[in-house]
Amino acid sequence: MLFTSIKSETFLSFFVSMQKSATMFDDLFISSQNKKHLSNLLSLAKVDGFFHLYEYEFLLTIARKLGISSDYLQKLQKNTEPLALNLPKDPLDKFHYWYDLLTMVLADGIIHEKEIAFVEKLTHIFQYSPQIIQPTLELIQAGKTFEEAFHILQESQFND
Repeated sequence: MLFTSIKSETFLSFFVSMQKSATMFDDLFISSQNKKHLSNLLSLAKVDGFFHLYEYEFLLTIARKLGISSDYLQKLQKNTEPLALNLPKDPLDKFHYWYDLLTMVLADGIIHEKEIAFVEKLTHIFQYSPQIIQPTLELIQAGKTFEEAFHILQESQFND
């Protein structure tokens, strides 16, 4: 049989090679928008000078939803480029990014002033009024999904 004649060293070398190829595949095919979103969440998690376990767990959850491996997240952790936002055009998708960013603020249970300052800068990029920060945080704390929060906040308008 062909498979029984392969030496274990050869197979191990092949397996390692395939793992490296899979990582390169991840790098090539994960959308740049998803990478940037995860990078921005990571920047926000680190902005207060602490990277809490709950923040990392939240990042892992988001990475899984975006189809990004934990290996890629670890690599990204070493090479974070903050504020590389490339926002979706669809208002609901854009709000989903906003919701994730504010969920990251709450992830460690401490709302740090540096995190709020970071988010306040982002309101301008998102073209949202700074007054949307507190209601969004409250809706997240109340357990509303991003869709529910979007529809509730849509009534009070997102823009200035």
